[in-house]
Amino acid sequence: MFFVVRKYQCFLFLILTCLSCQRIFAAPDWLENSSWNGFISAGATYTDNPDFGFRAALANNDAVDDSWNFTSRTNGGLQWRTHWNEQWSSTAQVVYEKHTASATDTEIRMATLSYQPNATWLYRIGRFSPKTYMLTDTRSVAYGYLWTYAPMEFYGPLETRYLDGIEVNYSYPTEVGVWKTTVGAGTNKLGVGYDTGELNMKFNPSMGIVQEFSNDSWNVQGAISFSNISNQIAQPVRDIWQNYSSLPSVNSLLSRLDTENSQLWFYSLGVSYHDNDWLVQSEISRLDANNAVIPDYLNGYLSIGKRFGAWTPYMVYGRSYTLSGHRYSTPDNLAAISALSDLNMLTEGLLNSAMNQQSIGVGCRWDVTSRLALKFQVDRKFIEAGGATLWWHTASSRNGGVVDVVTFNVDYTF
Repeated sequence: MFFVVRKYQCFLFLILTCLSCQRIFAAPDWLENSSWNGFISAGATYTDNPDFGFRAALANNDAVDDSWNFTSRTNGGLQWRTHWNEQWSSTAQVVYEKHTASATDTEIRMATLSYQPNATWLYRIGRFSPKTYMLTDTRSVAYGYLWTYAPMEFYGPLETRYLDGIEVNYSYPTEVGVWKTTVGAGTNKLGVGYDTGELNMKFNPSMGIVQEFSNDSWNVQGAISFSNISNQIAQPVRDIWQNYSSLPSVNSLLSRLDTENSQLWFYSLGVSYHDNDWLVQSEISRLDANNAVIPDYLNGYLSIGKRFGAWTPYMVYGRSYTLSGHRYSTPDNLAAISALSDLNMLTEGLLNSAMNQQSIGVGCRWDVTSRLALKFQVDRKFIEAGGATLWWHTASSRNGGVVDVVTFNVDYTF
């Protein structure tokens, strides 16, 4: 049975948990064992192509096209943590950043009660970040990674920012490093924004297993996750086509648009190497979807940086590739109806969505203090025809194109 926490009920759960823990453990010094910390990132973004609206992630609805933007990547967060005793603790985290209307409750990133009976086992219940990628703990905290933004080709479509449920961690040290196995299960949702509207996805259940190895220099992580889609992603489009169900081919089309109780399998592998001089990190992921709306894809990136004191210049290469290919063409009888031309175009775009692009970027990070970093990055992105799903795009972008993206960051933690 999964522990399900719906919109904004995480904080109520956490408050009740705190009151219960205070009574159960009678800890008069729980305030002394509490800590607050947070982050603020101010980002400036410029692109040179009006046909492609840049956003670092699909849930961001503040796209940048052929202009400067100072709000798209600007965000902030606050985290509270307390220890009730040596084994029990609670954590709450709130993050504000630009997002679609249907992604509002992602502002609450964490609200957990944790139990750690020993150094080997850790149990968490509530809302927490899924460990299916290497930036699990720092996805929204730009200070925590090298670049101005997480590589778009890999992290752009990964909009599952939380899991409402339970998680079990098992760690076991060896002579060469620490192995950790994590199993989690629960529910989550995400919202994806486009110039033509939003897609809202709900997953129930969602579960996964992660195997990780780490030592002073290396971190290797592999993950497998499964999600059952519990809603109709394309419900607005389906509702319109229902009005034409008497036409030939429409019932077949409605079946193609059906996503409820379809499954997604996600596989990822990440490797990072950090020493006093070099910072190397790479991840690759594979999505296998058994519906016609979400494309199967293979995405990845490679980043290499070299420290020179407080300065770290770096380069990053990213690639996203849709494996599904062209999946739908409008039947002749529907294409012949001029009144359906806009709907046919919308449907073809939905059923043939693809992420086909690659990018090369160079940048530099300056660690001014142990809490403040300044960053600068320039990317050139090559988008193939029909492969602009990661972008807030226009009709002109269907032919593909090249976009230069310039980004500046001021990242601060406290």
